[in-house]
Amino acid sequence: MPVVVSSVRLGEAGILWGLPVFLVFGAVGVYLRFRAATTVGPAGITVIWFGAGRSYPWHRIQWLDIRTSGSTHDARIHLTDGRRRVLPGLHRSVFYSSPNFEDNIRQVDAWWKASTHPSARIRPPLKFRDRHPMGFGWLVTLAVLVAVTLLVVAVLATGSPK
Repeated sequence: MPVVVSSVRLGEAGILWGLPVFLVFGAVGVYLRFRAATTVGPAGITVIWFGAGRSYPWHRIQWLDIRTSGSTHDARIHLTDGRRRVLPGLHRSVFYSSPNFEDNIRQVDAWWKASTHPSARIRPPLKFRDRHPMGFGWLVTLAVLVAVTLLVVAVLATGSPK
């Protein structure tokens, strides 16, 4: 979409600038998909997006669950301060058919249960996005579509550069 908007407003120069920017963002997304990982050990869970990653000790993890939205499944942890973190690499969807998904989840769950006391495992209350994951996704999609439409209308309303 940015390439289309820039080509309408800036012509060929917009495409020459917009396409590389679009490709860079796409390359970062692909890099993250294959670089992101979750490691589990006696000290806790380490989530790696860039660099060495961030570690969460077991005593800060109060719940582990699988968020399901349609055919997509994401493992995530709930921290004692209320924050939630998706565990990269522990994901299954139509586009990413992780054959070891269940085994990896069982491994994380076994480490968590072996490293925490049952009284520390507290299921957090469900939020709107947990009760209605597809509804939340549709709301976000609608908001993005409205924002892009307003941007295109604003660019077209300003006219072509002289």
